Amino acid sequence: MELRRYLGVFWRWSWLIILGTVLSAGAMYALTRGQAKMYAASATILVNQATEATGPTYNDVLANQQLTKTYTRLVTSGPVLERVGAAYGLSYDNLEKIVSAEAGRETQLIDITVKHRDPQIAAQIANDIARAFSEQVRQSQLGQLASAEADLEKQVQSTQATIDERQALVRRLSTPNQPDLSEAERTQRLADAQVQVTVLREGLNSLLRQLQDLRINLARTINSVTLADPARVPVQPVSPRPLLNTALGAFLGLLLFAGIVALIEYLDDTVKTAEDVERAAGTALLGTVARFGARWWRPGAKKDQAPLVSISDRWSPAAEAYRMLRTNIEFARAGRDQRVMLVTSARAGEGKSTTASNLAVMLAQTGRTVVLVDADLRRPTLSEVFDVPNGTGLSTLFVIDDPDPVRFLRPTAAEGLMLLPSGPIPPNPAELLASERMAHIVEDLKLHADFVIFDSAPLLEVADTSALAAQVDGVVIVVDSGRTRGSVVESAVDVLERVQANLWGIILNKLSRAHAGAYYRGYRYSGQPDGDHTSHSSRPEVA
Repeated sequence: MELRRYLGVFWRWSWLIILGTVLSAGAMYALTRGQAKMYAASATILVNQATEATGPTYNDVLANQQLTKTYTRLVTSGPVLERVGAAYGLSYDNLEKIVSAEAGRETQLIDITVKHRDPQIAAQIANDIARAFSEQVRQSQLGQLASAEADLEKQVQSTQATIDERQALVRRLSTPNQPDLSEAERTQRLADAQVQVTVLREGLNSLLRQLQDLRINLARTINSVTLADPARVPVQPVSPRPLLNTALGAFLGLLLFAGIVALIEYLDDTVKTAEDVERAAGTALLGTVARFGARWWRPGAKKDQAPLVSISDRWSPAAEAYRMLRTNIEFARAGRDQRVMLVTSARAGEGKSTTASNLAVMLAQTGRTVVLVDADLRRPTLSEVFDVPNGTGLSTLFVIDDPDPVRFLRPTAAEGLMLLPSGPIPPNPAELLASERMAHIVEDLKLHADFVIFDSAPLLEVADTSALAAQVDGVVIVVDSGRTRGSVVESAVDVLERVQANLWGIILNKLSRAHAGAYYRGYRYSGQPDGDHTSHSSRPEVA
């Protein structure tokens, strides 16, 4: 049952879901078509971290991946983009919007992607960013080790200068017969100078070896960033994508409007199905009547009059619905002498007068004598429905000395059906219907008819109906499908329970075509007599 209910909800709201899906798809397509084409070019750079001479270890691999992630963020940093943007006349903010970088999973590759309206410019910018970042990494690491190399070079130069001085001294002292030195002093100083030159040469060799080792280690410890795959000029634009965006818009529209429908159904507590009736009223559903229009009204009827399909179109699906309702009521009172029924509704405009009139005609067509009483002493309508005068009627019986209701019964177009109009509208209808004389009127009508049907005022709007409900054998509540809330039906049932009225059941009236499909399957009454040649070909089925 739940699946059928959900399918019914979907079918009932399918027009809104389809319309919303189409509108969303159309709006997305129009928006996409108005966007400028964008091209994307990607350049791939390879990150190599310096490792020990013994070869890379597992820790080196992890460090390499961490370095790749770090460089992924630095590649779109300010210095790189500012340097490249200056060459193209683009500011950092504008260039940042069209550049993105992404590291490959578990790799040392970084993809630099540039989106631009011009595919040629997109490829050039991607390659320039890759080269600029590679140069920036190299210069940054060289700057950290340049000071150590400069210090060693200064020491080498200083040592070399000292060696040159000592060698010049050795050459001068190597000449004998120095005028200012004795031979012994010359020999001693020459030996000392030669020793100093030897020591300085050894120191110089040590500094040169240190400088060479520093340069070798510098080459080993510098992280390299190389352009592995240059960006190529793209041919196809990456955006907009009309087909993809249209499909996405249709899907989002479907979800949105399906959610709206679900919210409407969740917030809608009106009575529409038999399950709703049983849940709200706690009683059985007597029958259902689909919504029908003015095509079944008798000629000359006023626009606001209730249609008598039981007379004007006896073999229509609407009339058949009243026959089924008549049968259900017969079963509801089977085995009991209950012949007085009150037809009411919770609120005005739910179709109680239409139901009472057609039901009375259907009962009369079975050969019974039926009296239909217009007990709505505030807004009577039955005299207009059956086109009888309303000068005297039910209200007249309360002001005359001999209240014989038979005197005021009016014949109708249906054989066996008599109508007791409401009569003049009294100032105190609630007191009249609750009086002892009203009880006598009910008993008198039972003596002259096989079935008595009262049409009363709405149950929750005035106190008239509750007073009359306690004096009849059974009460039928007419509910407007899709309009009357479940809480209203529950309140109407509570009113009847307080006055200890006998509720026979609920009539679900004015079913929409979607809900009526659960009860009527487009049947056409098969018992139409041969003498009735009324054509139904142009009349829509009640389904």
